[in-house]
Amino acid sequence: TQSTGGSCPADMVRPGTLPTYEASNLAGIQAEFRNSGVVLVTGALDQATCGELILEQWKQILLKQPYTEQYKLKVKGAGGRVLDASQDAEHFLAAVSKFPLSPAELRNLEEGWCLHRGFGACCDPAAFHLAGVWSHVRQNPALYQVASRLLGRRDLWVDINRSIQKLPKQGANEFLHW
Repeated sequence: TQSTGGSCPADMVRPGTLPTYEASNLAGIQAEFRNSGVVLVTGALDQATCGELILEQWKQILLKQPYTEQYKLKVKGAGGRVLDASQDAEHFLAAVSKFPLSPAELRNLEEGWCLHRGFGACCDPAAFHLAGVWSHVRQNPALYQVASRLLGRRDLWVDINRSIQKLPKQGANEFLHW
């Protein structure tokens, strides 16, 4: 989270470069936020939930861009077989979560990446009302406790969701914030 919504230098978002606290460490999060204005909160979502949310972004936004067949994103698995995000969910998730991407994999994704790729913040209406975001993020008790502590109030209203989809080394140096 960031206090002002400004941009974050690219080197700050690398692992180990941002002050990082478990979601349960409310005092540490609050102190760091007051001190530097930015803190990375971990542990609010488990790995399976994160995977569900990644797949939801792909199914509801990235794979639904209104492109002709020639430019539609195709995620390939072993042997070059095109993977289906629903039927091959485990392999699809592994393929899109892989880092670093090979030059060939990156080129493949660049050919059909979404129109908002320069900045990364999707303005597709689906991005603001994804079921997983509502059930796993907006209503997450740990995230609520963090936000409540940082803002000093219990009556919170979440009015936006940000959905950032960027390829490595592309887009503006912006990170998810409120």
